[in-house]
Amino acid sequence: MNLLYLNLLFFSISVYSQDKFNIEYEKRSFLKIEGNNAEYRHMEEEFSKPSYIQLLGDENKCSLKQIDRISNSQGPRTQMTMIGAEKDLESYLDFTTNEMIVSKELDGKIFLITSKIQPFEWKLSREIKKINGYNTKKATFEKDGYGYEAWYSTDIKSKCGPDNTFGLPGLVIEAKMTFLEKPENYTQYKLDKLTIDHNLTFSVPKKGKAISAQEFKTYRKEYDKRLSEMYGNKGVDKD
Repeated sequence: MNLLYLNLLFFSISVYSQDKFNIEYEKRSFLKIEGNNAEYRHMEEEFSKPSYIQLLGDENKCSLKQIDRISNSQGPRTQMTMIGAEKDLESYLDFTTNEMIVSKELDGKIFLITSKIQPFEWKLSREIKKINGYNTKKATFEKDGYGYEAWYSTDIKSKCGPDNTFGLPGLVIEAKMTFLEKPENYTQYKLDKLTIDHNLTFSVPKKGKAISAQEFKTYRKEYDKRLSEMYGNKGVDKD
C-alpha cells in the first residue's frame, strides 16, 4: 500500500512538473464609492461581478488573456470601467529568456510592449493553507501603493500567476491586490479550473503599436496629465 501511494505521488509530481496547463481564474474587483447613493451601490455591484482570465503555462512560460463566459442566468451586464484605466489584452512571459510581451489598451489605442521581466521582491511566509485541495504557501509584496498577497503551490512547478502575481516557486492558486490607502478597494483572483493539455501552444501577442516600456511609461504620464486637467480626480465611467 505504501509503495502504491509513493508511486502515485511520484506520478502526480512528475505530471505537474513536466506538462502544460490550461488554467482559468475568476477575477473580482471590489470598489467602495463614497456617498449614500443608490446609483453608487449599483456601480459597486457591477464592478464586483466576476470576469475570467485564461492562463496557459508550464514551468517557465505562460500566456494570459481575459476570456468571456456566457451564462443564461445572468442578465445584460453594464461594462464598468475606470476613466484612464489601462487594459491588458494579452500577455506572454518567458522566464528562460526573461522576456515579457504585453498587448495593452489605453486611450483608445493598442500598444505592444516588450520588456524584461522585473522580479518582484516577494516576502515568502511560513503561513500555509489548503485551497481547492492544493497545499499552498503565502507570499506578499508592496509596489506603487498596492499590496499583493499570493498563495502558491510548490506541488505545481510553474512561475506563473494572474496579472502581477508571477515569479514565485510554484503556481499561484489564489491572489489579492489591495489599494493600500483604501483597503476596502481590492481585486481578488481564485483558481477556477486547471486541466492538463499536452497539445496547447503558447500565444505570443502581436496586436498593437510596438513601443518600449519606457516609451509607454512616458505616454501614460502625459495621458494622466490630460485626464487630470479634464476630470480632476473623478474616474468612473460606463461603456
